Amino acid sequence: MSTTATSAASGEWTAPAIGNLLVAAAIIGFFVLACVGSATRSDVTTGFDEAAHASYVAQIQKTGDAWPDLTRLRLLDPHRFEFTAEPNYLNHPPLFYALPAALGPKLEGHPQALPAHRLFDVALVAAGLAALLWRSASWRRFRVPSFTLTPCRWCGFRFWCSSAPP
Repeated sequence: MSTTATSAASGEWTAPAIGNLLVAAAIIGFFVLACVGSATRSDVTTGFDEAAHASYVAQIQKTGDAWPDLTRLRLLDPHRFEFTAEPNYLNHPPLFYALPAALGPKLEGHPQALPAHRLFDVALVAAGLAALLWRSASWRRFRVPSFTLTPCRWCGFRFWCSSAPP
């Protein structure tokens, strides 16, 4: 029996497993703090392609089409947040963009909504990260090294992982 796993008889977590759980909570906490700080201070023009991603969400919000024609996507002006004639170069599947489009703030014509949109993205990614880490905990009780490898196996990135699946 490993010292980092739960006791089979008692079902209680051991000290190393609890310590690893605290490390995971700290990772999520620092991630959220860093993202919130960046989201509230950054200008839309300072990022590499944030305007393109915000434009993608705004396009879905405008048309209501959850799977838009990628050849018709246009970029928002980064200052007024109105669509321009310049084509959007993103060609990502819209599965991630549909959720912020449905639940996040309206972006077209509302540049002041960008920080709220960013915070929505932070919450969404933090929830996904927490779910992956919790899934890792429920499979392995945070045994080393599976703590870092289980989330990527769970997402289907098996070629990145060197350990056997759970």
